[in-house]
Amino acid sequence: MDRYVNCGIATGRCNTIGKRVLLDQATLSVIREWCAPEPVNNNDYACQACWNLAQEVVLGRRSIDEPRPVGHFTVDVRCHHNSPTSN
Repeated sequence: MDRYVNCGIATGRCNTIGKRVLLDQATLSVIREWCAPEPVNNNDYACQACWNLAQEVVLGRRSIDEPRPVGHFTVDVRCHHNSPTSN
């Protein structure tokens, strides 16, 4: 099963999450740092929520080391695990 590279949500799980190819080098660099030591390349996908968080770093609105909030209401984008309140 294919999964988004940062949060680990299955790509086929929901059509409303959004899917972003990591073609922008700045965004790719941020997500690479978050996912290290796992390899990430420009053929991987990020969900829209994770891409938005990476853009906040790229635009200087948040630090790359700043804790990231829980995304998708059920998945913690830092640890890739479902929260106890997941659907």
